[in-house]
Amino acid sequence: MLTPSLEEAATPPERMAELHCTESALFWLERHAERGTTHLWRCPAGDMAKAHCLSSEESVGSRVNQYGGGSHVPLDEGAAWIRQRDQSLRYWQGLDSNGAALETHTWYTPAQGSLGGLSADPLRQRIIAVEERRVAGTLQRLIAIDQTRQQVLAEGADFYGAPAISPNGALMAWVEWSLPDMPWQRSRLTLAAITGDGSLDIIDTFDFGAAVSQPTFTADNGLIVMSDHAGWWQPWHVAQDSLHCLSDAPFDHITTPWHLGERQHTWGNQAGLCLRVEQGAARLYRITPTQSDPVALNTGRVVSLAQASHGQYVLAQGQATTTQLIKLGRHGEPHKVLRGAAPIDNPPQPETLSIPLGDGEQRVQGFLYPASQTAQDAPAPMIMRVHGGPTSACYPVYDPLIHYWVAQGFNVVDINPRGSGNFGRDYRQALHQQWGVLDTEDVETLTDALIAQGSICPRRCFIRGQSAGGFTVLNALAHSQRFLAGTSLYGVTDAVSLAQQTHRFESGYLDWLLGDETQKQQRSPMHTLAQSGHQVNVLLIQGKLDRVVVPEQAHRLARQLEKSGGRAEVLIFDNESHGMQNPQNRMTMIRQELDFYRSLSS
Repeated sequence: MLTPSLEEAATPPERMAELHCTESALFWLERHAERGTTHLWRCPAGDMAKAHCLSSEESVGSRVNQYGGGSHVPLDEGAAWIRQRDQSLRYWQGLDSNGAALETHTWYTPAQGSLGGLSADPLRQRIIAVEERRVAGTLQRLIAIDQTRQQVLAEGADFYGAPAISPNGALMAWVEWSLPDMPWQRSRLTLAAITGDGSLDIIDTFDFGAAVSQPTFTADNGLIVMSDHAGWWQPWHVAQDSLHCLSDAPFDHITTPWHLGERQHTWGNQAGLCLRVEQGAARLYRITPTQSDPVALNTGRVVSLAQASHGQYVLAQGQATTTQLIKLGRHGEPHKVLRGAAPIDNPPQPETLSIPLGDGEQRVQGFLYPASQTAQDAPAPMIMRVHGGPTSACYPVYDPLIHYWVAQGFNVVDINPRGSGNFGRDYRQALHQQWGVLDTEDVETLTDALIAQGSICPRRCFIRGQSAGGFTVLNALAHSQRFLAGTSLYGVTDAVSLAQQTHRFESGYLDWLLGDETQKQQRSPMHTLAQSGHQVNVLLIQGKLDRVVVPEQAHRLARQLEKSGGRAEVLIFDNESHGMQNPQNRMTMIRQELDFYRSLSS
């Protein structure tokens, strides 16, 4: 197994996203590894040699809800996208009869706000978008945009997402929700008829008492939505007088909707292509009215799906691959990788972990990547990774950073503690006023189980996490001495302060996760670490431009830990905000983190 270079380890494996296709072409977003920017690509169906970038001079991306999504969509032979720097809607007209690219025009620039969740309305030659306006507070609405005007379609709800137009252009469906809920807690589905002047006539609003996501229409104009009211994200056919489940398998069929514009199921007339997350790994299935058949494709994470008459396509990652664009084979034909890196030789093979909690009714989930085989007399040290969210998830897929650490002699454990997505509604909702408690218990339980199995060295256990995962890391360090040290990447340190300044999308989330002001204060790492009776070693990494976890919090926490006899290192990047995007910064971060662990365990 070849050791990845530091540069390779710093390259995020999620290179492509937001796949769309028309009868003539494929469209997707692709991240530029060196610049850290995102661009829109197009290729004619069946001819990847002609793939080209439509937005080479501008980065593409939405800022709605801070996390964006739905940043581009095809319209006839052209395409629309959101320019990241000013959130303007840009429209590319397509190719002329000689195959030369036509001009790109700006259709609309929000005065003070953002656009996202784009959907095309070909019949009326317009784009549907979620517009977030920061005028007299922050408000959202659904608007329609063409090259001459903007039309407000719906307003009054706190949040909007996932607008979808039926193939015949007669119907529109979308999701909306209200504070303090998040879209995976409780949301509503609205169905409307599109009138002659392009406005909407509401037909019905469906509230299943849980959460709905990703409404889409079949080729014959039937409406299908993912709902978790039965305990799992499952596909339901929705009509005015009926509700029918198309796959009642007890698995989540989509991932947690942090972003707008996600497309993880697609349907013809009677058949569909969906994913199921089984033991934390996303697998593809073809669904008909009578059966569900697995697609023979080694995926671990399914990013996006699309289909047209020329084929079914998927953006996916596997245990040996970063994101690939794949055309699925028909009738036993082999699948074809259209774009993406070749599989890695001998990648780290994850072992699925599922450890009982308490009385055994619940289990903590994760993946273990064993250290490279070396001549050693004792088990190798461990780095446990806690994802952000906290309702995001980790997957058993190739990650060059995991590969790098494994080659350096570390066991790597990816954990999906309670609150993570992909394991059903109950697992995802388990953190209700229990954040800082159950997630901390889970990292401790999984660590103890691996020590008992002899899989990891009990004296050299490390833990790292980003954002919400950093909150878990710091509380785990405060709660016990299982971990020799930890790394918090822009982790939450003061929940009270965060609740006062967080953005509108998550403005009710901390109350749901933690409870009242007293509980926020008592669960915050700034408090729990001060109450800890042992020394704590921690590396704090974040950006100087971070408005979520301001740099002063990291410096204040470091001073507090050093007074208690612990070791605290602070690494601040002047050109980063809440996340690490710059490739050079990521290399510096990984190098310092590795040196930090080795200096403590030597």
